[in-house]
Amino acid sequence: MMSMKVQIPEMRSLLFLFCLHVQVMMGEIYIPTIFSESGISQVEKISEATTHTARTIALQPSSTESTTHMECEIMPDHFPRPREENIHSSLTWLQLCQVALGGPLDGRQLLCPEDPSCIKCIPEFKMRRAEQMMHAHLNKTLRDARRSFLGSKFPQPLPQKVVVVIATDSRGMKLVGNWLCGAQNHLGLTDLEQHTLLVPTDDDAFLLASATGLPTLHPRTFDYAAAAVRDDSSEKPLGAFNGAMGALWVVTNDLLTLGYNVITMDADIVWLKDPRPYVLDKYPHADVVSEMAPQLGTRGPANTGFVLWRPHPKTRSFAASLVPMVSVLYWRGCDQLAFNSLLRHWRFREMHYSSMCRLKFLDLHPENAHWISEDTVLLHGVGTNKENKFRSVGHWYFNSTCKHYSIIDEIK
Repeated sequence: MMSMKVQIPEMRSLLFLFCLHVQVMMGEIYIPTIFSESGISQVEKISEATTHTARTIALQPSSTESTTHMECEIMPDHFPRPREENIHSSLTWLQLCQVALGGPLDGRQLLCPEDPSCIKCIPEFKMRRAEQMMHAHLNKTLRDARRSFLGSKFPQPLPQKVVVVIATDSRGMKLVGNWLCGAQNHLGLTDLEQHTLLVPTDDDAFLLASATGLPTLHPRTFDYAAAAVRDDSSEKPLGAFNGAMGALWVVTNDLLTLGYNVITMDADIVWLKDPRPYVLDKYPHADVVSEMAPQLGTRGPANTGFVLWRPHPKTRSFAASLVPMVSVLYWRGCDQLAFNSLLRHWRFREMHYSSMCRLKFLDLHPENAHWISEDTVLLHGVGTNKENKFRSVGHWYFNSTCKHYSIIDEIK
């Protein structure tokens, strides 16, 4: 009988990487940020390198696998197909408030002890807002209107082209103007009209967005006006950001179904380089790639401020399952919590996900502004005082030198 020599150190290393990969994907590892005068500490550099290795290990094909993405086209029987019933049936099926299925890791997450589907814990008026968005997603007339518009504005889907989508209400249009002025004036990009979609969620935003010359989807294709994102009892805004994120998820589904690569992007982002060719080339085997979230509160690796979606079957299934999660978005008021809760669900663990390098796709804070370098691709003005953050690092471009300034500045 032939004896088999086992390389114990090598096996231990592989086992360590596998366990670390599982922990990172489950959101169980927190990489602390340690600041110093010289920049990022050696501890964080090692942590980031290890985390990147763990997250991408599943993306590396073995010598016996094809280097194409064809193996991701196979949909196993247990993988969820898009569910086109209603929010209640989708949440009942997902059982996201049950720990065993990828639910809460602690009390800051989706916690509903009396109902593993979460439904009983979502206030009724917030569920109504979510059901209206679900109606926009499923209604054939509205869906056909959106997809007809998309087909008329964008060329044939191509592997190396991507549609950038930004959704916002009128209050976010100044930030959209800053991104647009920077991309056109500072970077000299001339193709944004062919590859960008604005999704305004109120009539004022629609007028301002249309004036930029970028393709702009009318709010009526979601069958709601500004009142649709209000609390019926008080008529105060019910987090207009939530309505914008719901619309963004619906349009993402439309574009993926039509075969487009999609980048969804928050309004509070500035490009220091064109990120489109970078992310398409850097992550050829990924279904979904996002900006990295270092905060514990998101309970997962994804910051949804900048996400690349490829039109693969598993991605479309994930995106379709995300739309009913708008109910969770209205409930908890955090799109990243909703996104990461679904990402952790066991049914989606065969989807190839990767997070982007934080130093290149930087969540901008006063304490990490010195991380900006010639390698930085974009800045995300997370949190409050967004304009001041961009001004402090010299990347506020929304001024009189930009042709869009006199139009969008009317919102002041």
